[in-house]
Amino acid sequence: MGYIPRNLTPSGDPIPQVAHLAESSQALEHFGQLRKRPSQARSEALVAALKEAGRHLLEQEGRPALTLLRLSEFSGVAASSIYEYFPSMDSLVDLLFADYCEEVGRRMHADLLELPADASLFDGIYLITRHSLTMRHRLHLLDPETNSRQVRYYEQLRLLPKDDVYMPPLDGSARVLFERFCGHIQVSDPDKSLYLFCRTLHLLVRSIAMERPHYLGDESTLVEVTRMLHSLLIRS
Repeated sequence: MGYIPRNLTPSGDPIPQVAHLAESSQALEHFGQLRKRPSQARSEALVAALKEAGRHLLEQEGRPALTLLRLSEFSGVAASSIYEYFPSMDSLVDLLFADYCEEVGRRMHADLLELPADASLFDGIYLITRHSLTMRHRLHLLDPETNSRQVRYYEQLRLLPKDDVYMPPLDGSARVLFERFCGHIQVSDPDKSLYLFCRTLHLLVRSIAMERPHYLGDESTLVEVTRMLHSLLIRS
């Protein structure tokens, strides 16, 4: 199972747009979408340049510096053109955060495949857990408010009636982990254990991010969560 982009289901079909999902009984918060999709190479390049400039300002100068005026000055793009794609700077930061998550998903998957031959199951779980906690910690430091908004969005997405059409990057990497260390995992129902493993890590990281964000960057948190997840897959 390879890395699954955030806009596709495991079968390769597009994930339903927010407008369609909002018709369900669950209201879905808007997150990480452009006002309109670029239709030409020129407009795609413009959006990419704005995202690059926004990312630089966010990382180097902090969230308060990322204003429409500052972005326009730094990127050389007129404010009216920026507004055409990003109705607010929050919408730009939302999209940058979604990109961060996708990048970490790719790195997690690649690092898992590159584990040395003598790596243990614990090593693999530690790697996945480290990526998950480190990503959420980084996003919290960049902008706590957007980080919380993204966590809420993913929780709403998960709770929609057809949440099984979406495979988060963590789930794809967990499948690789289970395949790689199938001879070390001691469970009677691998599918059930995979589900419990993914949901446990997802919910723990998101709960920590919302309630105790100072735990995210604590090395002891990484070790304790890894040990807990490892115990799910090994008979005592």
